[in-house]
Amino acid sequence: MLATADAADLQRRAALEPEMSHDDVTESLRETGELARHAWATGHLDAFRPALHQTLHLAGHRLDDALLGTEQERALLLEFVCAQRAATGLLEARYAGDDPEIVLPTIPLQPADAKVQATSATTSTTMMLSAAVADFLEHLPPQQRAMRRKHEAVLPALLDVVGDMSIAELRQTHINEFLRTIQKLPPRWTDIRRRTGNTIQKIAEESKKCIALKTYEDTYIASLRAFLKRAVTDWQDSGFPTTLTTNIPYTGTRTKSEYKQRALRQEEIELIFSSEKMEEIVKSPSKIHQFWLPVVGLYTGARIREICQINPQTDFGRNGEIWWLRITNESGDKADLNIIKSVKTSKSRTIPMHPELIRLGLPEYLAKLQKSGETRLFPPWPARDGDAGVNAARWFRDYLKSIGLHGVANALGHAVRGAHAFRHTLLTHGRLAGVKLRCISGHSEASDNAVADGYEDETLLLPLEEMQQRLSRLNYGVMLPMPVAPHFSRTPSRQ
Repeated sequence: MLATADAADLQRRAALEPEMSHDDVTESLRETGELARHAWATGHLDAFRPALHQTLHLAGHRLDDALLGTEQERALLLEFVCAQRAATGLLEARYAGDDPEIVLPTIPLQPADAKVQATSATTSTTMMLSAAVADFLEHLPPQQRAMRRKHEAVLPALLDVVGDMSIAELRQTHINEFLRTIQKLPPRWTDIRRRTGNTIQKIAEESKKCIALKTYEDTYIASLRAFLKRAVTDWQDSGFPTTLTTNIPYTGTRTKSEYKQRALRQEEIELIFSSEKMEEIVKSPSKIHQFWLPVVGLYTGARIREICQINPQTDFGRNGEIWWLRITNESGDKADLNIIKSVKTSKSRTIPMHPELIRLGLPEYLAKLQKSGETRLFPPWPARDGDAGVNAARWFRDYLKSIGLHGVANALGHAVRGAHAFRHTLLTHGRLAGVKLRCISGHSEASDNAVADGYEDETLLLPLEEMQQRLSRLNYGVMLPMPVAPHFSRTPSRQ
């Protein structure tokens, strides 16, 4: 643990542009340190059990099933927590300006060297599955940072279920076993495992509720498919099977539409912007980004990531009398290097600002951001793994809960659960006003000829002026409060 922490820290410091700021690192260390100290003080070690087993797997080792839940495993957990405290203490000292000497109390556990096995893949047939997983995780392309958390959860779980083995021994039955087991797991099963220490198989056997279809497809199938594709490309000469498939049908009872969101009603829009908490926000310059997030969502219908990645330096402007915003996956010359821009349709769009956004002062807000050199619409929310919207989305979900609106469902069971409800709201209220606003939200208005659509110039088919005319007919029947002038700080805060 000490050696790994030391190497990772030195590598981060050597990078020209570290992925995490000093404040982010120290905050993460503080949280880890508190968790480790609490575990050590109380003897409640279960929170570290998954990390222990993942560390073993990534080093090419695996604790025998017969030892799970025994005193031997607990003794190993104690040593692991002790080592975690020491490693965290080392990094905390460094980020406080000190440089303590590293003293390893014993010879470290020797890993099954994933790098050596991976580089000698063309001549060796003894590469272990754990080594392949470790190499896959280590060499994820930068553009896949958003998938990293899924890979880091799914692939160690694969090792837990099927066990470590030579890659040449992996069979379709192992893949089938893993996917059929995963389907039976309850939501947030990792919390259950942390609390009970049970194996994945035992949790699946005892579960009365299964994961959702969308989770199964977008997380487990997507991650495993990416791993198998890479493995076949790089290690088939070492015996990795080339015919493995993830085509294992979902047999659970939950559907994709189970958690579908719905449009907001007029009184619900009023509730969002008239709560006591919002009254405090609109009067506080340092919190004014918390006002602009739902306002921009309400009048653009854009996805939260699309909104949060708007760059004030390049993604807004004025064409005659029309103020506009640019929703794009193009970084541009003045890009924020911590953000990987994404548009779900991979098709950029320029949309006019609704008159209400102009009345409330969005152009002035953007101009001040531009003048201060900011490259994100909401500077206080730091990006995570290249996604500018993660922290903003979490804040808005919490805000909905605080005003009692989160989870409120309609007759069909569709509920308000986050900022995505604004997309439904814009389209639904636009339809009530007799106007189509799919061009604003980014939904396609394509014809039946997909090939012809690719040749058409949308700026001629639907110019900015017509979009503005359509959008100006949207009226929610609410009067939003006027916010104070913003206060910008170049140091991101956690709000």
